[in-house]
Amino acid sequence: LKSTKVMEPSTTASKFRQLVLVSGIAKALPESKSISGKAQTTGYLAEANVIKLLQSKKWILCFQGLKTDIAEIDLIFEKSNEVILIEVKTLNNSWRAFERIHKKQLFKLQSNRVVFSQKFRRYKFRAYVAWVDKQNRVSFVDV
Repeated sequence: LKSTKVMEPSTTASKFRQLVLVSGIAKALPESKSISGKAQTTGYLAEANVIKLLQSKKWILCFQGLKTDIAEIDLIFEKSNEVILIEVKTLNNSWRAFERIHKKQLFKLQSNRVVFSQKFRRYKFRAYVAWVDKQNRVSFVDV
């Protein structure tokens, strides 16, 4: 069994992470859950690529897997007073990118952004779908 967590959130524990945990608005998912099957392994590697890319751009990983009343958010990063919510998807064929995410999933990601924006007004929130292709290239689409 492998842990699905790519890495622990930054030891400089972001202020946003602390606010979320104290507020009770959401729960961090367990630090480890078993990976079984090709799809979960592929998803794990895709998240790892997104994390590596954003951390190289000085974003702080706040959560890898956060459960709200609306839906799970794959990744949450913070930088200054900006917070980004990310749904990670793998791509086998780039021309089928929008088939990989359903309208309901996009709506839930947008709804989470709205709820967070209302609860934590000092932060600017954005939501993205991050697609990771077979060559581990990461593309972001603002939702």
